Amino acid sequence: MNKPLLVTIIACLAVVALGCRRAPRKSPASSDENARKLLAEASRLVKSAQQAERTSYADALKLYEKAVAKLESTKAEFKDTILPRAKLKAEAEQSPLACALLVAESVGKPGSRACALSEIATKHAESGQKDKASEIFSQALHAADKTKDDYDKALVLAQIAIKHVESGEKGKASEIFSQALQAAEKIKDDYEKALVLAQIAIKHAEAGQQDKASEIFSRALVAAENIVSSSGGLDIPAEKPEKEVARDQTSNAADTTTENAPPRPPPPSETVEGVHSGKVSESRNGSEPPHLERLSPSTRKAMALAMIAFLCAEAGQYDMATQAAQMQEHAGRKFRDLARIARKCLRAGHKDKASEILPQAHRAAQKRKEGFERDISLDEAAELYGEAGEHHQALKIAATIQDSFCKTSALASIAESLSKAGQKEEALELLSQAYSVAETAEDFWKPSALADVSRGYAAVGQYDQAVRVAQRIQKGRGRGDSIRIKADAFAAIAAICTEAGDKEKASEVLSLSLRVAETIKYRGHKANALASIASVYAQLEQKQNASKMLSQALQVAKKQSDSDSRADTLSDIARKLIHAGKYRQALRVAKMMPSVPEKSSALAEIAVRLAEDGEHDEAIEAVKGIKDGREEAQALANIAGKLAQAGRYLEALRIAKKIERRAWKAAALRDIGAAYAKSAQRVGAAERKLLHSIIREIE
Repeated sequence: MNKPLLVTIIACLAVVALGCRRAPRKSPASSDENARKLLAEASRLVKSAQQAERTSYADALKLYEKAVAKLESTKAEFKDTILPRAKLKAEAEQSPLACALLVAESVGKPGSRACALSEIATKHAESGQKDKASEIFSQALHAADKTKDDYDKALVLAQIAIKHVESGEKGKASEIFSQALQAAEKIKDDYEKALVLAQIAIKHAEAGQQDKASEIFSRALVAAENIVSSSGGLDIPAEKPEKEVARDQTSNAADTTTENAPPRPPPPSETVEGVHSGKVSESRNGSEPPHLERLSPSTRKAMALAMIAFLCAEAGQYDMATQAAQMQEHAGRKFRDLARIARKCLRAGHKDKASEILPQAHRAAQKRKEGFERDISLDEAAELYGEAGEHHQALKIAATIQDSFCKTSALASIAESLSKAGQKEEALELLSQAYSVAETAEDFWKPSALADVSRGYAAVGQYDQAVRVAQRIQKGRGRGDSIRIKADAFAAIAAICTEAGDKEKASEVLSLSLRVAETIKYRGHKANALASIASVYAQLEQKQNASKMLSQALQVAKKQSDSDSRADTLSDIARKLIHAGKYRQALRVAKMMPSVPEKSSALAEIAVRLAEDGEHDEAIEAVKGIKDGREEAQALANIAGKLAQAGRYLEALRIAKKIERRAWKAAALRDIGAAYAKSAQRVGAAERKLLHSIIREIE
């Protein structure tokens, strides 16, 4: 307890004790003397309580209660001010969940404090403590009300509302949702209003209120439509469809310091897609990121519509999602959004709905002006029709594709869907056609076209034919990374063999991949190829070979003299290993990366994945290299929760103590408290000591 608070307590005691003088008495002198004695004794006890707080809030509480007992016959000022706080700290010393509440109350930003409190309230509701949950929810709403920015306030209120739904208080949730909408409607910027309304709508969908969600999505569309078109601002080129981005990624730049490096293909269009895709950041601090402020109204409108379409599809409101996509003015953006919605329908098993959307996507693809970009969109449309089982329509679209590379890709993907449908002979016939078309592709794209066909043959179980086609990949004019594509093609075939259970064939093909990879000239490509081979060896459970290949990949990467290229290569390898589920190996790679934002991001993801897999010590090791404060705090909170679930409570609390950001510290303590409650475990002496130190830190 700090000194000013002590002075306040003593002053409070003085008021209480001397208040006795106003009561009727026979001997004023005697009464004054008794009051002074009471004050002196109570003050002594308070000072002792202050000393006791250094080691035990429970002991301090006993002393505070004795101080109150000295003045039991007087007014209740002391009991109503000092004692409640002392009791809270004593409880927090015994319970991580109670400690989480104290920490959450100390969070500076009202919006973050409100969200932290609502999460804690939910945990109390889950354990049947309805009254306590209600009390904490009230605190959360009070904090939300202090959020000055309507954008943040609306999102925070929507989050609190959904927590009420989870706690079974649907009536209260409805009331808070209304408050969120009121805040959203106050937002003057239509772009921001559209984003917030869409976020509130998805929360209604999560609550099972689809009709209300639909209504609010409609309001979001109106706001997006109202974004005024005017000159000025930065126009971002249309975001590319999924396959178009994939095509760009097949042409990674070679080592910039290597002589006679292959020419770069046209770079991917700059895009801000993903900034608001499905999740709004914790807090905007009252302003947009600078790059968003510079965007033209037409680009902001396109981004708002894309997000609304995405969230509508997430909510299963495909008709509304399609409506948002159709409002896009640029054919490329329109196709991209429609293709995403159709893909979402297919993943959710709604083939009938996908079949309704695909013709619209096809028409948008046909309207793209640029020939190559139009063909890539048609390629993706054909693939989606194939996934939907409409092979005849998929083939009709493939027949309209002019570019040989795009046509090859379409035919190969249709063949794969035919094979999955049990039509293997038709699939093989189509792959034969795809191979013939691939041979006519331009030199720049021919290696990738042949790689598509080889993977197609592997997918239908024709491994030898897949290898023969991959062998046809040669270094062509202007395609310096064709050898890397060949090595990757063999690795892809080996991976398919592995998934099919043919480990012997997989090992045989991997040896071919390695032989080709060793001839790659450009270090970045070589390192990536070796990392791909290492991933497949890991899938084959050939740990020694996997470790050897990874070591070779890292040795090659370290030889890149350009630091940016080296960082990109190591980042690519780390992501590849994360995707393969090889988190320890990914950690090894990430540690070698220079201190760039990508390193913190990779380490944070690795830490979370390791914690989820029960590799808690390795997860903690990963966090040590994270430089971004928010990502470090989030990763530590996740690890603490996982440790508590594993019964390692003391270690979990040690991790929670390390977290500097209070909102995440509260989250860690909340999850630790929930784990204690679930196991009916009592807090031990060592844990109490840690909780005590956490409480003292926030005073």
